[in-house]
Amino acid sequence: MSKEKPELNEDGYTRIAHPILEAIAKITIPTEARRVLDVIIRLTYGWQESQAPISQTEFSKRTGIDRRNISRAIKKLREMNLIICRMAPGSDTLSYGVNKYHETWRGVVGTDDRGVVSVDDRGASVLTTGVSSAQTTANSGNGYSDKELLIPKDILKDTS
Repeated sequence: MSKEKPELNEDGYTRIAHPILEAIAKITIPTEARRVLDVIIRLTYGWQESQAPISQTEFSKRTGIDRRNISRAIKKLREMNLIICRMAPGSDTLSYGVNKYHETWRGVVGTDDRGVVSVDDRGASVLTTGVSSAQTTANSGNGYSDKELLIPKDILKDTS
């Protein structure tokens, strides 16, 4: 295994569907949650599996994140609907996978020249103008501010 220059045929690679990779590129994921998501992707798609049992110790080892913070990162990914968690058969370890239905993901999904485009907890696409993405995430819960407009999902797809 080459340490200087990774090679696909020597060091391996992870196959991921283009729509999922493109959706990940458009959504704002907090740093620690993104690192946990990368481990889930590596241990599932990297082995051509849809789910894999992963312990908190394994997450911590692979990300360098303290075990106490792993739960918070997983909770964030679940709130954003990016991952699925199930009890692994015959084990007390949870099994994790990427939610391949990226249309159901919640959170900030990008910006365009009109403002920040996000998906709220009801699955509605929201265009917010004149506010930061942090404000959008905070406001995308139960109600909408006066700067937010609902836009149909088919129009949202045309903004990318």
